[in-house]
Amino acid sequence: MAVSYAQTGATNSAGKAIITSLGASLTSAKTMAGSYIVQDIGGAQRTYSIALQKPNLARVETPDMLYVADGKNLTIYDKGDQSFVKMPQNIGDLRGIFAYEDLNVWAGFFTENAYRPVATASKGTKTISGKQAKAVEAIYDANEQRVVTYYVDTTDGIAHKALVQYKRKESDAKSVLIDAPDVALNKALKADTFEFKAPSDARELSVDEYNGGRWYTDMEQAKSIAQKSGKRIFVDFMASWCGPCKRLEAEVFGTSKFKALSKKFVFARIDVDEQKGVAAHYKIEAMPTQLILNADGSVAATRVGYSTPADFFEFILGA
Repeated sequence: MAVSYAQTGATNSAGKAIITSLGASLTSAKTMAGSYIVQDIGGAQRTYSIALQKPNLARVETPDMLYVADGKNLTIYDKGDQSFVKMPQNIGDLRGIFAYEDLNVWAGFFTENAYRPVATASKGTKTISGKQAKAVEAIYDANEQRVVTYYVDTTDGIAHKALVQYKRKESDAKSVLIDAPDVALNKALKADTFEFKAPSDARELSVDEYNGGRWYTDMEQAKSIAQKSGKRIFVDFMASWCGPCKRLEAEVFGTSKFKALSKKFVFARIDVDEQKGVAAHYKIEAMPTQLILNADGSVAATRVGYSTPADFFEFILGA
């Protein structure tokens, strides 16, 4: 990324103004579309594409999923499972798509005041790929766990580049670069952009099949489903390197006894290395940690660690 400084210094008022203008550019646009690259620094690239249109139309494709909102229904296609579900569309589900970090940079298109950092700092005007951009560092929690630097194009007012950093601990630092030179506002979109055409080998799930026993990785989506269904949320905070987490997975989550609990709970799984902001919000310090949440996300019960299936079921059934 070619970057050169045109000015130095940092002021919270200037940073806040840039964030405000970024949100205003997105909320005032009629459409937005394009493909972009997301790259873990030092890791692999992922390709995404978006096509958005006010008031409530969207086509969002990630490496694993396809979301199509046609104004009446939201269709979610799981590429790996080759299955899809079609459900009545609501604004909460539509906005929930953009809770994912790789998509959150566009959250302001459908949600006014989507960007609410606890602190901002202007980083001056920089040249990004030959274009002028105003850089702003936005801190999204008081511990500086999630920091996003937006490079807001001075021409169209959107961030064609963004650097997302998790830097609460140096040993735990992670950076993700979003590179979106082709994403543009107010593009003319084809009439069939928001039509879902199921692949020939895809199978359709009922809403109950889709929700029952499914693991959500997006807390906002899990809360939305819980509110609609009148259920509480069971959350497994885990990590790929965690031995007890793997035992819990093998000894509990695959059992019919646990799966039957989908009648009472929406299941959510949060990888603490991938979603550090969520882990920080719930003050997770050891893995695995299991929470029972009310539909609004408030904590009803907590258990840290894993010993035996009997102890686990005593916790969840007694919560």
